[in-house]
Amino acid sequence: MSRRLVRTSLVLATLLSHSASLLAQESEGDTGIAARHPGDEGIDDDSEVVFVENFEASLSEILGRWEDVTSPDSMSLTPDVPASSSGTNSLLMHKTPGDGTTGAALYRRIQPADAEGYERLYARMYVKIDQAADVIHHFGTNLGGNCPSTPWPMVSAGNRTDGDSSFWTGIEPYGEDWQWDFYTYWVEMRSWENDDGSGDSCYGNAFLRDTAEGDWAPIGPQVRRGEWVCVEMMVQVNDLGESNGEQAFWIDGQLIRDDGQIISHLGPGYPNGSWLRDKWSPAPAGDPFEGFRWRTTADLLVNYVWLYVYTEEESYDIPVRFDDVVVATSYIGPLYTGSGGTGGSGGSSGTGGSSGSSGTPGFGGGSGGMSGSPGMGGNAGGRARPASGGGAGESDRPAPGGTGASSASGGSSAGGADSGGAGGSGASGRSGGGSDNGGSGGNGAGGVPGIGGGPSRSDGSDDDGGCGCLAAGSAPGRSLPGAAFAAALLLFARRRRR
Repeated sequence: MSRRLVRTSLVLATLLSHSASLLAQESEGDTGIAARHPGDEGIDDDSEVVFVENFEASLSEILGRWEDVTSPDSMSLTPDVPASSSGTNSLLMHKTPGDGTTGAALYRRIQPADAEGYERLYARMYVKIDQAADVIHHFGTNLGGNCPSTPWPMVSAGNRTDGDSSFWTGIEPYGEDWQWDFYTYWVEMRSWENDDGSGDSCYGNAFLRDTAEGDWAPIGPQVRRGEWVCVEMMVQVNDLGESNGEQAFWIDGQLIRDDGQIISHLGPGYPNGSWLRDKWSPAPAGDPFEGFRWRTTADLLVNYVWLYVYTEEESYDIPVRFDDVVVATSYIGPLYTGSGGTGGSGGSSGTGGSSGSSGTPGFGGGSGGMSGSPGMGGNAGGRARPASGGGAGESDRPAPGGTGASSASGGSSAGGADSGGAGGSGASGRSGGGSDNGGSGGNGAGGVPGIGGGPSRSDGSDDDGGCGCLAAGSAPGRSLPGAAFAAALLLFARRRRR
């Protein structure tokens, strides 16, 4: 082969890689629907918005807007709202020690009048997890589809989904190190049983993991407890016969980046990386991601939103606030103030980052709930995650999207916002100028209380996140309220820490 041909081949490979990166580029910052509606005022009248929950009503009226409600006694309204919100209430879901619950949940279908659901759907919510909250085993933001649609969650953990009946995916605050990542079930999901992903037993796949050299540790952005954080996700179904479906998530309006590529938007050909069992590790030198085959029938579409907080630990204390939930057919973005721009400047980056082990949480079973303790590892050093501190010596790299935290020698975040990159321009990705935009949480939580038992997993890994399922519900067509749903059949499995 001539040198000229070799050079041409290299150029073509580079262009193809760049093209895949461009395909993966979604909107970010203040470029979405929310930018047309400062403070979300009037956003429910936007033609691209299909559902809004801002918790500005009595609790009974709010719960009446959701089809399945679990543990309503664990829910209350509070005056703590995100900065820039036009409302005065948020919803507190509070699992308290000894309350006899495993958390709380809100679920409802999202459907147009003439179809089973949507081919592409976005869900944005603001979340504030209490600084002292115990570990959350499972958590929604969660989007998915059932065919036919059901008025309650209908999922079966431990098994690949059937392409003619269901799929589901969520953004979860994994483990004791509190890092955001996907937890995903679909037709071609990987099993934990073998290195190549083959096997019959499957639990929610994770997608933001380090390589083998980094012990496959989580590399997702840090969960900033005690602050309002904007969490948004998107699901695009595949064309029939193809694996060209997509999913994405944003934290404070920013997609997550690592080693020069976007890693929180996955679709056919992007990002590059590799699989090991049920975990995807993004890496520029790896193979292009294959895309998602969410469905095998045209009738299966995205048709529900599910918000929940779940733990199997009776003694845990987990207060979580939610607000300003919006579901739409295009990118929504953070609450808009009407000033500033996108992509805050942030501070200079350091080089540190703690190291840790990994694991994946799972859904539990037993009677009517999720189970298994989450077990996620620490953050791999030098990986992109927003910093949570602002004092001297913080060494985290800037958060994805150009946002920053404090520098390695200390200092506060740029733009005059909260120090340490929390809020304002620090980690939110919004521009500076004193705007305290720490994000905020979405409303609601879904899931089903209950603790189950069942087979354990022994795969030679060190996962501690049990995996099981959120309930299998009863046959379509019956209305199954939260109390009854909590008694539905679930599959439970505990995973050892990987």
